[in-house]
Amino acid sequence: MAYHSTLVKNTLFIILSVGGGSVYLANIGHHECPNTVLQLVPIPGLRGNGTPVKFLLKVDNDDDIKVRETDAIDIMFSMLGT
Repeated sequence: MAYHSTLVKNTLFIILSVGGGSVYLANIGHHECPNTVLQLVPIPGLRGNGTPVKFLLKVDNDDDIKVRETDAIDIMFSMLGT
């Protein structure tokens, strides 16, 4: 399982790559949806300008390291509940 960290509005998120091309955004230390991602969705009456969310995918093949930018990502949000 590979992971990359990024800082979004002073909140640390870890992007976990779990096979099958899925990527999960885990909010470390908090259990709430990252609004900065949701605001990018263009829904009438809600915030968002339709700007695609970009992720960097690092492909490491032997000595050849490539970094690709993509917005074709599945995102799962999960929260702990009682």
